[in-house]
Amino acid sequence: MQLKPAQLVGVGLVVVVGAVFAATTLLQPQPEQPVHPDVNAKAEAAALARLSPPSAASAGGVRPNMPADATSAGSAEAKDDLYCQGLIFAAHRAAADPADPKDRRRILLAPALASAGADKLIKEGVATRDTTAIFADAHTDVAMADFAKGRSRISLAACEARAEAALSALGK
Repeated sequence: MQLKPAQLVGVGLVVVVGAVFAATTLLQPQPEQPVHPDVNAKAEAAALARLSPPSAASAGGVRPNMPADATSAGSAEAKDDLYCQGLIFAAHRAAADPADPKDRRRILLAPALASAGADKLIKEGVATRDTTAIFADAHTDVAMADFAKGRSRISLAACEARAEAALSALGK
């Protein structure tokens, strides 16, 4: 395909105008944030305090009152909820199709079960709000490994039914 002279001029103009626009946009000085040492130091200290994990009790990294194996603590109901949320998460990651209503529903199911399982662990005195993620992550890791092997401890259908019940209990 050969370009005519008028087309070459048009392409040239588009390139030049685009380059000028990009240069003026990217090279504009950014306004500086006002800096006040006391305010910034206090805000930084508060942010670090919120983001810092609780200190470990020992060099091994085990927190106080935490079992060595997070998948063994708690009731069977709580462990099954957390395992199922991990299995649903694994299934969602493997076949996530935003156009599929079932896949969109899974986005709501896993957190509902995670919340239900965490609440049970808290009521049992096994975990606190600060430590429930440790239990959820441990069960999710096991469930994802089982899903990858094609052998889950609880069927995906049973987990989805369990999640629907948990979601209904939340009123959604």
